[in-house]
Amino acid sequence: MRDRLEAPDFDADQYDRPNAAWVCGRACEGRTCPGGPSPEGDCRATGECRPALKKSKKTGSERWVCNRPARQGGHCEAGPSSEGVCGCPIPPCQPARSLRSKRGLWSFWVAVSSAIVLLAMFSDPFAWDFISPGEVSTYHNGPAFANMAGVNSEQEGCAACHVAADGGPATWLVAATVSDKRSRAGFGSAGPDHHRFTSIDSSCLRCHLGHDFHHPAAPARVSCSGCHKEHQGGGRMPSPTDSQCAECHNNPAAMLAAAANAKAIDSEQFAYRHFKGATPFKAPRTAVGNTNVFASFSVGHPEFQIHRESLKELNTLRFNHQAHRTGLRCDDCHSPDPSGVHHLPISFEQHCQKCHSLQFDQANPKLRLPHGNPEFLRAFLNSLPKQYEDLAKQSGLTAKREIDVFADRQLLRLWEEFVDVGQLEKAILLAQGKFDRAKDSSRHDYQGCAYCHSVTRGEDGIGRITPPQIPDRWLLKGRFNHARHLNIDCAQCHRVSASRDTSDINIPSKKSCATCHSPAGGVPETCATCHNFHTVSGRMIR
Repeated sequence: MRDRLEAPDFDADQYDRPNAAWVCGRACEGRTCPGGPSPEGDCRATGECRPALKKSKKTGSERWVCNRPARQGGHCEAGPSSEGVCGCPIPPCQPARSLRSKRGLWSFWVAVSSAIVLLAMFSDPFAWDFISPGEVSTYHNGPAFANMAGVNSEQEGCAACHVAADGGPATWLVAATVSDKRSRAGFGSAGPDHHRFTSIDSSCLRCHLGHDFHHPAAPARVSCSGCHKEHQGGGRMPSPTDSQCAECHNNPAAMLAAAANAKAIDSEQFAYRHFKGATPFKAPRTAVGNTNVFASFSVGHPEFQIHRESLKELNTLRFNHQAHRTGLRCDDCHSPDPSGVHHLPISFEQHCQKCHSLQFDQANPKLRLPHGNPEFLRAFLNSLPKQYEDLAKQSGLTAKREIDVFADRQLLRLWEEFVDVGQLEKAILLAQGKFDRAKDSSRHDYQGCAYCHSVTRGEDGIGRITPPQIPDRWLLKGRFNHARHLNIDCAQCHRVSASRDTSDINIPSKKSCATCHSPAGGVPETCATCHNFHTVSGRMIR
C-alpha cells in the first residue's frame, strides 16, 4: 500500500495543530511561529525562523542558513549567527488555549459541578424532594396509605411502589439503568410496550389484590401504570381515557388474539362475576366473547347481547306488562333502592298483594290464602274451621254457639261446591281460570295459583310451585344508575306498552342509549361511564 503524498501547497509551518492544548498568541494576526507553544502553554519562539544547519557538498563545511517561510518574506539578509540563532529576533507571545482545550475544560467542570449538585441533592434533607417527579394522588399519600403499605412514614411510602426506594443513591442509579423499558418510558406512555406488565405494576397488586384481572380471554396482563398516571398532583388520580381502552378494543390484532383465547377457554372461567343480594340474568356465552372492534360507544359499539341475540327471560312467573299499564305507574311496582341506583326486587307482599290479595271466598273477603308455600296453604285449608271461628270473633260474635253456627255455614257453602278440602286445594293450586271474584272492585279476580305460577303435583299429593326467579341485573358487563336518569320518562327507554309475554326483556337498546350518550346527544359516552376495567374474579358486585 502506497503512502499518501502531501499536497504540493502544504505548509507544515502553518499547520494549526487542532489537537494541541495551546495555540500561538499571534494566530489571530496570521503570523504564527513555526514551533508553536509548548505542551505546558509556554511560548518557544525566539526568532522569525528556526535556522537549519546545512553541510556543503563541495567543501564539506557546515553553516547555519535562514529557514524563514516565503510567506513571511523568505530568507533574511542578515541570516543566522554562527551559533544558529535567528538574525530576526521576535518578542515572545502569550499562547492561548485551543478550542478543543476550552471545550474539554468546560465539560470537565460541568461534570464536576453536576456531580457536586447531585451529591447534595441526593443527601438529606433534599433527597426525597429532588428525586420525586411530582406530588402523588390523595389515595397514595398520607399516614393511612403508609400504614396499609407497611412503611414507616410518608416519605418512606415511596418504597411501597418503588422497590429501590429503600436503597441509597447507588441503588437508585442501578435501578434507573436496568429498569423496565416501559417504566423508563414514563407513566401512561403509549407505544409497543405500553401494556407490558412491569415490576412497579407488581407493587400495585400488594394493595389492589386481583386488579390485574380484566377478562379471561385478554391476551396478557395489562400494565397498571400504563393507564393510571401517578405523580400528576394531589387530589384524585386522573381517570384513564378512552384512547387507552381503544388501544386494545379498536385494535383488530388484539381482538383477534382475544377471540382465539376465548375459543380455548372453558366456559366456567367466564363465570367470574358474582352479585351480592341480586339476581343476575344469565346470558349464554358467545362463541368469541365481546371482541368487536370499535372506536366509541356511538361509533361501532355492538348492540347489547340481549337484543343482538333476541334473548328471552326464562322466569316461570307469568306476567303481562301491557295488562298492568292500566291504572298503574311504573314506580308502583319498581321501587328504587336507598341509593337510587337500582330497583328493589319485586315481591308479592310489597308489590302484588295490594291488587292480588288471594281472596278465595267471595262471601268473606277478609279471609285470604297464605302465599309462598304449598305446605302452608294445605295447613291453612285444613284449619278452615278455626279460621272461620277467628273470623267470626273479628266480626263481633262472642257466643260460642253463634261462632260455631257461622263457621258451619261457611264450610257447608264451600263443600257444596268443592266437596272437601282436597278438591278445594286442587282448585286453588291448579286452576288457571276464573276462581272467584273479590267484592272490593279495586282488587282483581283470584284465578288460582297456576294462573301466575308453574304448578305441578308431587307424589305426596302436595302441589309444587316452581319458585320464580326475577332477575334484577340485566347488563352484567356494564352498570346503570337509575338516579341519574330520573328526568327521563320510563317508557322512553323501556318499551313495555306492547309487551305481553313474561319472556320479553324490556331493557333499552344501544340505539336508545346513544340518543343521549353521543356527540349529537351531548351526554358523555366514555368507556368508564358504564364499564370498569377491573373485574376482580370472585368478588361480590353490588
